[in-house]
Amino acid sequence: MVARAGTEVDAANLALSDLGQPPITSFSDNTARARACRVNFGTVRDALLQQHEWGFATAYARPAAAVAPVGGWPGKFANRFLLPSDCLQVRYVAHSGADSWEVITAAADPPGSDANVKVLSTNDAAPEICYTRCIVDVRLWSGQFLKGFRHELAAAIAPLVVSSTAKAQSEAQLAAAAVSDAALIDGKEKSRRTISRDTSWLRARRVGRWGRP
Repeated sequence: MVARAGTEVDAANLALSDLGQPPITSFSDNTARARACRVNFGTVRDALLQQHEWGFATAYARPAAAVAPVGGWPGKFANRFLLPSDCLQVRYVAHSGADSWEVITAAADPPGSDANVKVLSTNDAAPEICYTRCIVDVRLWSGQFLKGFRHELAAAIAPLVVSSTAKAQSEAQLAAAAVSDAALIDGKEKSRRTISRDTSWLRARRVGRWGRP
């Protein structure tokens, strides 16, 4: 059996092969194609993860509350919660409507720190979120996601590696078709059950996702 891509370099080499280019051994190689892959890899991966509720990248959490300043938080919601460090996008908050929460960037603790973090702002006192994780381990990617990724990366690096906007457009079209097919297949693997408002957290995790209210 031929092994599938298992590392970031393996995945990058799939994109290079689509452009008719020889493989790289490392992102540190002193070649234009290695530099192009290194610069674009993470951006393409994260953007593709955010496009769809991929099953392999779906996670659930109860984020920790941020300590409110004296007088409370500014804005329209009373509470803020620190999102997990691997959170790329909050998909929904259990038992909350789309207009009852938002994700914003705010200063991190301690007060006065120059660092900023993404937080969930809501009136909910103990929110439970479904979110898309940043999956950096290529071995955890679904085969269909990998298929779409190789073409997305090829489209991104084509102008730099083969100096061809036509090839970039061609790869972008292949990527769009692959991602569309992948999303359809991925969607069939999700439970269609609706979770009631009084469903426990553990049961919600067993089912795989909450129904939106």
